Amino acid sequence: MKILINFSEIHSLAMSKTGRELVLSVMNERTVKAETKVSIKVPLLGEIEKTIGLNISVERIEGHDVYLKYDGGMGTDMIIGGLFTFLSSSSARNMVEKTQGNGIVVHLNEIEEACKILDIVELTDILFQNESVVVEGKLRNI
Repeated sequence: MKILINFSEIHSLAMSKTGRELVLSVMNERTVKAETKVSIKVPLLGEIEKTIGLNISVERIEGHDVYLKYDGGMGTDMIIGGLFTFLSSSSARNMVEKTQGNGIVVHLNEIEEACKILDIVELTDILFQNESVVVEGKLRNI
């Protein structure tokens, strides 16, 4: 089975949850580029707006775990590190894990809403095509 999620839907969800514009673009079938604008107040210069982004690649799926790699430069590494420090003291700490280098593992079985789906569907792949995410799976024999 395939589920297609348009980038416009993800954009709307990100905007409603964070108030930030999120621009996604397909780099290849395994990699998507995510960008957003941030404003920084700089003494003497005032407020500067800059677009920051990173490439996120789906490396593999093992059971309920999705292995990702990210690439966005040294500044992105600092932001990701800060995010994981913040997550370590939140209820989301078991949902994502930083691995060696630029790796991240998303533990879908730690996300309550995902567990309901994972009980009946085995996730087999995640691809990026034509302004959308394609999530592939197969029904479990229950």
